[in-house]
Amino acid sequence: MRNLIIGQANRREFLIGCVASSTAMAFRKLEAANLETLAEAREQAAKRRRRVIFNNDGDDIWARGADTREKFLAVRHTPLLGTQVDSIFYCTTQSFNRFTHDTQVAEVFDVTTGKFANNNHGRFLAHKTDGLRMSSEFARKNGLEAFWTLRMNDIHDAWT
Repeated sequence: MRNLIIGQANRREFLIGCVASSTAMAFRKLEAANLETLAEAREQAAKRRRRVIFNNDGDDIWARGADTREKFLAVRHTPLLGTQVDSIFYCTTQSFNRFTHDTQVAEVFDVTTGKFANNNHGRFLAHKTDGLRMSSEFARKNGLEAFWTLRMNDIHDAWT
């Protein structure tokens, strides 16, 4: 029968508690070290000299025929290889509060009518990816920086 007195533990419970608390303390130290390392890396990145920044407006998500990862990357990413581009800024904003990345807090832009008939975003989401993820993975794989950008009030009154 288990001992039901609060504050009294058997040997196994005591050892589990010791392991858990020492793990938590080690994690806090590791977390603090990681935050310090992250702060240093952030400072270095902020001061890094960039040759060319490629600012992608994200419209390649609805490029005709860009319905696979390889074809999507071929539109605007693969041609960057061997150039002086060292940073990719990728925007997923499609007008106000509509995005072409997997989001739980905003409206997903999956319109496939009219000029957006080739919008591949829904297809990519069905395969658990999106333009932002593919762009970031491409950058990482090829030693480039990757940034997500947000365009505020990205309204094109002349053609919307």
